[in-house]
Amino acid sequence: MITGEIRSQINEIWNAFWAGGVAKGVAQKTVTLKELKAMEVPIPSLAAQDRFVSVIAQMDKQRGLTERAAKVGEKLFASLQQRAFRGEL
Repeated sequence: MITGEIRSQINEIWNAFWAGGVAKGVAQKTVTLKELKAMEVPIPSLAAQDRFVSVIAQMDKQRGLTERAAKVGEKLFASLQQRAFRGEL
């Protein structure tokens, strides 16, 4: 989760954009190239980027494990259904 000064900077940019401070237009907000080049975009420290990568890698690993477990569960359930319909239970 993004916290601290970086979070504050992102919130400032976001709020300015939607409040009309940066973007112009009524139906669809737009930002000109000149305005875009003038914006300062906060860049997280290398340590924060490394933490983010680590968390995402853990999430990907967990998702893979969950997907494999779901497939095994589906196979077991299908097998159980077949046995039940054959009267083997």
